[in-house]
Amino acid sequence: MNSLKLTTKKENELELRLTEPYKKEVVPKYVNADGDICLVGEEIREHGQVSVFVNGKPICSSNWYEWAPYYNEHVGAWILFGKAAVDEQTKDAVVEWLNKIREDGTTPEAVAFLNKEKEKEVKKRLAEAHRIVAKAEAQRDIPDKEEARRRMRIYNEINNEGGYGYVPYIYSREEYDEAKEIIRRYNSDTCNN
Repeated sequence: MNSLKLTTKKENELELRLTEPYKKEVVPKYVNADGDICLVGEEIREHGQVSVFVNGKPICSSNWYEWAPYYNEHVGAWILFGKAAVDEQTKDAVVEWLNKIREDGTTPEAVAFLNKEKEKEVKKRLAEAHRIVAKAEAQRDIPDKEEARRRMRIYNEINNEGGYGYVPYIYSREEYDEAKEIIRRYNSDTCNN
């Protein structure tokens, strides 16, 4: 699994070699506080390197963060590792191989850490959605986006004479509906798990 050999549509032999094993792991996070090195928690660290060969000749070496392919319209092909232009079928095979490498190189601690971070993000989004719903329901009414902007502009023109100053935020129907949808989606995901 340390290399992948493919033949492209143009009959070129494309070989990818994992020259530094990929690993995603949890490591201590340090910061430099004006010369004092302080441990502030944990973070994810990823490392790994792939070398690309075409017809046996080295083309490039690429670190893990350069592994995402992108489509170049001028060339009319997918670009791998910033150098190799390939067709979609070859790109799909390479992406599948890279995903397998990433899956195999991710430690269980990293998976647990990422799940915990995702859970924190979900709680944060839910709290923000609940806050928006509560603020919107506390308003006299919940106008559409254009009406909310118009009311805030009028408030600014009257109370701040068109200048800068405090303008109370008016939540729109669209923001309210989006927050309700976030609450519904995350609550249904919680019930299903």
